[in-house]
Amino acid sequence: MPLPRPNPPPPLFAPKDVLRLVAALSMMVLLVFAIGRFKNPRTWLWVEQTKRPSTAAQEPEIAPSASPLYRQALISQAIGFYALTPNPFTPIAFMALGAEGVASFEHVPLPVRPPPSGRHAPPPDGNILDLAIDRKGFLTDDPNESDYNNALKKGDADARYHLFELAAVANAADLAQDARRDVRYTALMQKPQDYRGDVIHIQGQLRWLRTFELTRSTIPGVTHFYEGLITVGPDGYWALFKDLPAGLPPAAQWNNLYVHDVGFDGYFLKVLLAKNSKGAIPFPLLIGRTLVLPPPEAESSLEASFWTLLIVVGGAGLVLSVIFWLHGLSERRYAARLAAVRAKAQAARLESGETDVAESASAHDNSDSDFPEKPRLNGQQRPPV
Repeated sequence: MPLPRPNPPPPLFAPKDVLRLVAALSMMVLLVFAIGRFKNPRTWLWVEQTKRPSTAAQEPEIAPSASPLYRQALISQAIGFYALTPNPFTPIAFMALGAEGVASFEHVPLPVRPPPSGRHAPPPDGNILDLAIDRKGFLTDDPNESDYNNALKKGDADARYHLFELAAVANAADLAQDARRDVRYTALMQKPQDYRGDVIHIQGQLRWLRTFELTRSTIPGVTHFYEGLITVGPDGYWALFKDLPAGLPPAAQWNNLYVHDVGFDGYFLKVLLAKNSKGAIPFPLLIGRTLVLPPPEAESSLEASFWTLLIVVGGAGLVLSVIFWLHGLSERRYAARLAAVRAKAQAARLESGETDVAESASAHDNSDSDFPEKPRLNGQQRPPV
């Protein structure tokens, strides 16, 4: 009688165990990521940039009838209407109208329009900036040339040095207050005349840096500016500025900087056509005072590093403990099922053995006695005589 085929053992991990393991690993990764993000000071910059709503009390509106000018207008209209009607007192009405007008304008001041909120930084001269030529390089006036083309070059250089002079005396905080953050890159490239002279704010990655020598001595004590390329996503901006910010890498590394989150506020001059080995590439040209680097990351102390290491190691140990516990639980389940299968197989084997013994005994009783079993010697058949 063939033995029944035992059931295949269950998988090492049940579906519920796999889900628990994946959840534990995900929580561990999330915990490590959260620790790194929360330790970075730049994560909390949005709290400082949140503006509180204005709580200033609004001035009560004054009714028009309470204004002296309103009463003056009513009196003037009444006298004028009376003077235009035919009556014997018309000359007196004209005299009263003139006297009332003189007295009113002498004692009741006319409303003064408040000055418009202007720029904090020095405003540029639009007539000079209109001389800038778009999609050209840095044009200079060569004294050896005296043709019309040289006049165009001189105008472009005048516009550039005009912004150099303003950027040299402007305050970086004033430029930041005047800076516009709603101007698109495509608008500067396609409509530069609409934004010439406006202060534009950009925030991106500083790719490289070098000095820009000045050929004019119009700024006392300033012989050079600095120029660099700031990329905002796929778009590049050409920046010229006077002062270097603190925290930049040494000059030997200026060819490949890749400094992230660099801010810059500068006057927009024109679309500059820069040439390199790959060809000519246009960039919006901004001229400002300095760059704004991101705040340095806080240096981790020994205590903070110890607690970070302790949390990471403890979390890893917790995950490993969960894995081994789930593995041992699955092994115990498998061992219990295997023992049950073996017990069933042993019981079936014992039952099959008793049946075979009974059948062999019955067959021996019914066998022919004329053919006895051959005698054996030491477990072997005796040889014939």
